[in-house]
Amino acid sequence: MKKLLGTGYLILFSALLWTAAPAFAQDDLDAGNAACLECHDLAEGDAAVDSAIAVSVHQDFECLDCHQSIEELPHEEQLPKVECGDCHDDAAEVYQWHGRVNIATGQDIPTCADCHGRHDILASSDKKSMVNPLNLPTTCGHCHEDLDLTEKHEILHGHAVKLYQSSVHGKAALGGVYFAATCNDCHSTGGTSHRILAPNHLESTINH
Repeated sequence: MKKLLGTGYLILFSALLWTAAPAFAQDDLDAGNAACLECHDLAEGDAAVDSAIAVSVHQDFECLDCHQSIEELPHEEQLPKVECGDCHDDAAEVYQWHGRVNIATGQDIPTCADCHGRHDILASSDKKSMVNPLNLPTTCGHCHEDLDLTEKHEILHGHAVKLYQSSVHGKAALGGVYFAATCNDCHSTGGTSHRILAPNHLESTINH
């Protein structure tokens, strides 16, 4: 009798859990961002997703425009990375190297999100943008101030960003001089920071 009673409680508890969880159907994918925010607006670390997208360059996009691998809700916890090159094919074609690291084989090569952000991608002219000239030292410093990475890839200046910040260019940039030379002004090849080449590459802008 006790066993049957315990089984009954287990079934009832399972039913309550099922009814308390968000009810999703395939049609929810057609509901747009609202369906995604049923979970992500409440999830730890995701509370600002909606507000971040609202001011980003992708503010008119739906979540599934970028997260195209999602076919049903709820989705897998680990999703494939977003392929920015599906839309930005011109940048993807150019971005094959970053210093000595090749995109095909280099596990440490910066991703689009590392430089541009994720949900909060802003135009480079916006002073809050990660790639705004005033913020480039901080953005580049995420990797170039990491001594483990600089030693691994034999980068001579382990604290290149700190060195830049103490230079006449760095002081001018940090002082608000918008046209002062920043990282990509010297290191970009062909006028694009998507093509930063190693110093020994013949086309590199810092090749002697």
